Amino acid sequence: MRVAALNTKTKVMNYLKTAFLIFFLLPLIISSCSEDSIPENSDIENTLKNIWVENGVLHVNSESTLDSLVLSNLEKTEDQLIEWQNSLDFENYQSFYNNVFDEYELMVEDAISKESDEPYFDFVAKYSEFVEFPSEPILGAPNRSMEPLVKSSFNTVVNKLGYIYVGDELINYTNKENSLKSSTSSYYCYKKTSKRKMKVTAEFGPNVNKTTIHCGCKKKTLWAWWSYTTTFWARPNSYGIWTKWKAYDGDVYYPTWVDVRYMEIFTDGVKSENKCIFPN
Repeated sequence: MRVAALNTKTKVMNYLKTAFLIFFLLPLIISSCSEDSIPENSDIENTLKNIWVENGVLHVNSESTLDSLVLSNLEKTEDQLIEWQNSLDFENYQSFYNNVFDEYELMVEDAISKESDEPYFDFVAKYSEFVEFPSEPILGAPNRSMEPLVKSSFNTVVNKLGYIYVGDELINYTNKENSLKSSTSSYYCYKKTSKRKMKVTAEFGPNVNKTTIHCGCKKKTLWAWWSYTTTFWARPNSYGIWTKWKAYDGDVYYPTWVDVRYMEIFTDGVKSENKCIFPN
């Protein structure tokens, strides 16, 4: 009887312990699950009521939402931008231009191997609605380069034709300078040699670490000038460490330095003796 009583007492104690744990730990578990269900980045672009896509065009409810979205995209890596646009079933201009440039480089190889302009003119006919093809000769030679029609930080939010809805207004950002309301200033720099050209635009945002660098690079091969991919070098001051990245004509780069109020930039083509200095 004593053993049975002890067993019964033990069972009761175990039951009370279990009830105690459930009573005090269950709210913590539920709270933890609720916190886990909240996205780590509750950025404005994830708010469906503010941003959505219809017929391949991004819609934002206001100019302030647009500015916030552009600034948020400046901090994303290329992979993060692709993930963001895919989540909306949307293709922004930057991604579209990247793919067109890959095709352009293959076309250049074909044109040079054939020593013919025919592949270039076929390419122009295919993409002239979406890409700029400058016709002015460079140093007396034909210009066979290409440049983006959207030359501002808005290239991550507009479609391949440069359109976005802000409220009920359809806006086109092709061939427009950056009109981001929170942008403070823009600087331009142009350098060239007999075989290489570099044009760099730096847009300084409201904070010193919100800078957009638009890369321009062209090379002379045989009879004409072409856009191409090269290595850019940059540093945030005259004694800092050089950072390098691969970029093509029309590419966009976002430095992650703490302070980018001063920059030095050059390419493998124009060399450091022809570097751009911002502000200039």
